[in-house]
Amino acid sequence: EIDGSVFIASTEVKPGDKVRVRIVDADEYDMWAELI
Repeated sequence: EIDGSVFIASTEVKPGDKVRVRIVDADEYDMWAELI
């Protein structure tokens, strides 16, 4: 099973928060984003 994840480098975001992000990088299974 592959769980795609979005990683955000921020101390402002808590689990369950809904935030707007911009995807800045990705590989086969995961994405990296920054807050916008």
